[in-house]
Amino acid sequence: MSSDPTAPAGAPPPTRARRTSLKKGALLNWLSLAVHFVATFVVTPIIIRKLGNAGFGTWALIQSFSGYYGLVNLGLGSALLRSITHDLATHRYGSLQTTLSTAVRFFAATGGGVMLLGAALAVPAAGFFGVPAPEVTAFAVTLILAAGSVVLDFFGSVTTSVVNACERFDLLNYLNIGRQLAQTGGTLLVLWIHPSVVGIAAVIFVVSLSSLGLGIILARRLLPEVSLLRPGFDRGRLDELLAYGKSTVLLTVSNVVRLRLGNVIIAKFAGVAAVAGYSVAVSLITNFSTVISSSLGVLNARFTRLHAQAEHAEMAKLYRTSLFASSAMACGLGTGMILFGEKFIHLWVGKTLPEAVPVLHALVIAYILALAQSPGWNLMFALSKHHFMARVTAVESAANIALGVWLAARYGAVGFAWATAATMILTKVTVQPVYSARIGGLSTASYLAPMAAPFAAAAALAAVWYGAGLHTAILRGGPGTFVLAGAGYALAFGLLVLLPNLHRDFMPPFVGKVLGRLKLRR
Repeated sequence: MSSDPTAPAGAPPPTRARRTSLKKGALLNWLSLAVHFVATFVVTPIIIRKLGNAGFGTWALIQSFSGYYGLVNLGLGSALLRSITHDLATHRYGSLQTTLSTAVRFFAATGGGVMLLGAALAVPAAGFFGVPAPEVTAFAVTLILAAGSVVLDFFGSVTTSVVNACERFDLLNYLNIGRQLAQTGGTLLVLWIHPSVVGIAAVIFVVSLSSLGLGIILARRLLPEVSLLRPGFDRGRLDELLAYGKSTVLLTVSNVVRLRLGNVIIAKFAGVAAVAGYSVAVSLITNFSTVISSSLGVLNARFTRLHAQAEHAEMAKLYRTSLFASSAMACGLGTGMILFGEKFIHLWVGKTLPEAVPVLHALVIAYILALAQSPGWNLMFALSKHHFMARVTAVESAANIALGVWLAARYGAVGFAWATAATMILTKVTVQPVYSARIGGLSTASYLAPMAAPFAAAAALAAVWYGAGLHTAILRGGPGTFVLAGAGYALAFGLLVLLPNLHRDFMPPFVGKVLGRLKLRR
């Protein structure tokens, strides 16, 4: 993209676009996640209790369709953040306005397509999944409301990209927290007054609309030089964005296959009620993935800015530090889900969904390997070098579908989980480490070094845990035993990961400062 003739070189960024530090941004992300987790873990068992396994399965199935609708935006949402961040870093506000106007016009067109698609598929989908005749209307209305929420979130991705590109992670998280609280409160109110999937879908639609309005206000205050409502369309700019985003579509397809398509396949082979157990496990995996991605989401804008300003040494240092942080979080949380997951599910939703446990165990092993390497994806997107891995992931998805259909027909939800885990592990072990190291200018050994201690600690603790029979003791114990054992595990894992690496160059600086105050580091 050429320089913006309307902005002089070296012009300062907008005064209101002050940045939030990466540390503060990550902490606020965790606060937002904490609110989300509490809401999820409070609402889910209430939905199951009020609507039953079949009702919850129906809701999970309809939510899956939301993921399919998201494919219609052709990856433009992911391209926006990089484009906006790059224009801000180089002070090209005319170019930024072109991007925003083009994106809004594009989402208006694709949003209309989503609504038409939702209306056309609503009744046939109910018949395909064998929804009882008295419930067909409710199913169809819920599906259309879900489509409307997706369309609103299309436009919302423009506003959140602006806030994110300005590195105002604080405002973004306050908006997300408010949205989650409103959605949770509305859902509980509906379940109390008149439990129905239509009511829940209506709440989500209203919250999405309100969130979009607030996002527009925030974007306007941060960047008064541009307007989301200014008309305009540039076909060349759209082609640039779609060229970047087309590979993201493949990644979105992969995520849909892993965590949403299973609901459809299981519903077809084993019935809608069988979706409930799979959805409980997938909910935990989704939250696990969200913890890592949200914690590292602050990297995208920072990597893009460092690359645009040619600060390559700083970028490489940040890359290795983030690999250590991501692997510590992935191994610590993921191994904890293996050790404590069965008891947690029993405490959370009861023992009526036994298939949720083996599904969780299969998926979490694969996701540990994937999420530990998450900074590689942050860097790929920042450098626009994600296309190769997107194609690899597309092949993985095709294999997942073929193997998943075959195994699900024989073993139900667990079979599809096995297929997902096997195909993920293959690519995360054989392909991604080599490619992610290369784009970061690192040797494979230098890339893997920050991740060594977390994986070793996880393996050692798991071996001791099962060898000493602690897993059985936790299952037999009460909530107090569960909490104490969890605290002990967290402390042991933290010490095993941090102490051997205190003086390594990839240790986050703030960790050393904290440990220094505690006199644990010389």
